[in-house]
Amino acid sequence: MRFSCQHCQKELNIPDEKLPPTQKFKVKCPHCQETLLLDKSRPTSPPPTQSPTTRREPQDLPAMAELEPEIFPPGARVAFIYLHSKEWHVAASTFFQEMGYHESTAKDASEALLKLRMNDYHVVLLEEAGDTQMLVEELGRWPGSRRRGFNLVLLGNAAQSQDPHSAFRKGVNTYLNIHDIDRCHDLFDFTLRGYDEYYRLLSMAVAREKS
Repeated sequence: MRFSCQHCQKELNIPDEKLPPTQKFKVKCPHCQETLLLDKSRPTSPPPTQSPTTRREPQDLPAMAELEPEIFPPGARVAFIYLHSKEWHVAASTFFQEMGYHESTAKDASEALLKLRMNDYHVVLLEEAGDTQMLVEELGRWPGSRRRGFNLVLLGNAAQSQDPHSAFRKGVNTYLNIHDIDRCHDLFDFTLRGYDEYYRLLSMAVAREKS
């Protein structure tokens, strides 16, 4: 399906086999980050009088055109997993699949950064390493409303698992120690429940302030 962004007029393409079963669906433009509502029966095209907007990409990143927006079924929960530890990656992938999540990953940190910019995830699981520092720093600069939209989990060996002070200092929701692989299922379960409970209470507090 070929279409163009109504905001920046960039030409985009999603392979037909990756389209969701619904007639209408939403994707995020990888160039301007705006959300688009697409209709399979009416693909959009740029007005003939308009020229595409040029957007320069950092030299150390692959071009946005090399990546396509990820398409998942409506209402699907998605976990983005970028870990160097194969043991933890397998454990995380198994856990989130059992919990009904779809999984996304990346071949390197540059692709991971672009995917995080392009797509919306419910859980982002990163390992504390040199090439992921830019990912954590990037996510820390996002506006609060967008940052609160996903559960950021950092894996490393600098602190104990679930240490709230370390998580706060590093700007993540939960910190997990890499040596606790034998407890990974319980730790992931705690991570999801803790995130849901925190934002449930936050939503209640905001609702009371508005009433």
